[in-house]
Amino acid sequence: MASSELYAALYALSGVVSIGVATWVWRRRDHRGARTFIGLLFVLATWTFVDAMAALSGDGQWLLWQQVRLAVISFVPALWLLFTIRYTNLYAEHARPVSALLFAEATVVAALTLTNDSHELVWELDPVAQAGPTIATVGPVYVAHMFVTTWLVLGGIVLLLQVIVDARDAHRTQPAVLIAAGSIALALTVGSAVGALPYSGVNYAPLGLGLGSVVTAWALYRHRLFDIYPVESETVMTAIRDAVVVVNRDGLVTDHNPVGADLLDAEDPLGEPVIAALPFDETALAAALPFADGDATASDDAAGGGAATDVEGATGDGTPDDDTGLDDRADAAETAADGAGAHGRMGGAATTELTATIGGERRHFLLDVSPLSQRAERTGNLLVFRDETTRREQRRELERQSEHMEQFASTVSHDLRNPLTVAESALELLQRKSDARETEMVGDSLERMRTIIDESLSFARSGQRLDDADLAPVDLDAVARSAWDYVDADAATLTVEDDVAVVASEDRLRRMLENLFRNAVEHGDADIRVGTLHDRPGFYVADDGPGIPAEHREDVFERGFTTDDDGTGFGLAIVDAIAGAHGWEVAVTESESSGGERTDGSRSSDDERSESSGARFEVTGCAVAGPDGES
Repeated sequence: MASSELYAALYALSGVVSIGVATWVWRRRDHRGARTFIGLLFVLATWTFVDAMAALSGDGQWLLWQQVRLAVISFVPALWLLFTIRYTNLYAEHARPVSALLFAEATVVAALTLTNDSHELVWELDPVAQAGPTIATVGPVYVAHMFVTTWLVLGGIVLLLQVIVDARDAHRTQPAVLIAAGSIALALTVGSAVGALPYSGVNYAPLGLGLGSVVTAWALYRHRLFDIYPVESETVMTAIRDAVVVVNRDGLVTDHNPVGADLLDAEDPLGEPVIAALPFDETALAAALPFADGDATASDDAAGGGAATDVEGATGDGTPDDDTGLDDRADAAETAADGAGAHGRMGGAATTELTATIGGERRHFLLDVSPLSQRAERTGNLLVFRDETTRREQRRELERQSEHMEQFASTVSHDLRNPLTVAESALELLQRKSDARETEMVGDSLERMRTIIDESLSFARSGQRLDDADLAPVDLDAVARSAWDYVDADAATLTVEDDVAVVASEDRLRRMLENLFRNAVEHGDADIRVGTLHDRPGFYVADDGPGIPAEHREDVFERGFTTDDDGTGFGLAIVDAIAGAHGWEVAVTESESSGGERTDGSRSSDDERSESSGARFEVTGCAVAGPDGES
């Protein structure tokens, strides 16, 4: 009896461990496969508790506990396979119908087990040993269920093994640990059933389940079992928006994603020469591929399709490499995912521009070629074709707009300034002959016309888009003081509070600051502060002048908006245009010293509000670095 109590205690302890692990997993229940795994652990815990009760019961209740035990166990294989399907995400689209089928089978087996006395389809007991643990003959239901169980358990292990084979190194440990945990439980259960283990009277199955749960708990803690998922390469390949084609060392197509299938010309491209299967000029494509010898050898049939193609330029090393082969789709998916959207930055990749006429439309592609390797051996190449047609059209449209704007600016500069100069010269001669007030009015009008022309020209050129080549780190303090020199501000002061660099066009940043300074000074000789924003990348220009009314803050950047009778309404519009050319955003708020809300969320007192106010222009979206160059 003492040994039975010991076994019962060990069985119960195994069940407690399983429940403890299930409780731990519950905190990650929204992760993939976690809920199914929790169900599996609770069924396993129930199994061990039933075995504990059976160990404490007499022979008279042996049959009852065996029926309950087998009824519970019948759900374990189904839950195991469903867990591996959901965890690995392999064949996940079939999870629902498979789940319904497996649970239907388990439910039928459990029901037949509990009602076995009336039909004996599960087992047939020896009439002489009805009260003892002796089974004379297993029935057809038991045999069929064991057959199904074997395949379900092996199926789950195969899915985990497939992940180990295909997944990246970071994702191989988790399925390996699950296989180890399941193998421990399976080995002890089978060994106990066939009497292959010492002490044949001991039921080792609950102990195996407990040890498997301990291994799983270790995987949860050490290897973040439900935090890091194995990612199926098929999922990665399908999710990539670019056309991906995988080739072996002979240049034959061995794999592709759905977008790649749309690009490939051949009806069944697998095994076809990639040069023949793609709608590009064979010579141009061969020059871009490191495994090609430059001579197009594809058949005329495969190359048909009438695609008019040409190569626009190539970069990268086209050195041939004959030691290529391909049998690792996971490497292809990983490389494609790393390189997608990163033009010119794929490790070891050569980038080439290609064009092709597809469906009557001329399209432009960037081809990235990356080597694939397996166990330090070059195994093939990954070809990623990025469709640049839309972006190129957008760039050309921007270039056309910039060209039209430049033409407008030139027209303003030449066709209007020349007659204006003539009018100013004639006015000067007239003023020498007459001191009439009319001549003074004409002079003021001509001066205003010149101001409008100059600011229109500045506005037109300020909004032209900047390329990376136009940008460089600019010392904010130096450029601010340089802009201050162009502002007539005898009664105002400038303070630059931070020693930083802004990545910008120095000339346009100076013009932006000059317009912001002039706006502040012309509305009240305000003292001005320039500094960086502390909650996000950017800088600000603040003053203690009269400020900008809240109802006007949405309008101040509109071209032509002004509250000054002599203003042109271009100053802050130019600021907004320069910000847009850099890809920045500019907004106006109340200065920290003004009434209303401060940048830290507090509010100024009434005394502070009466003493001063001001405007604060915040420029965001720009790269700001310290004096040491660190952001």
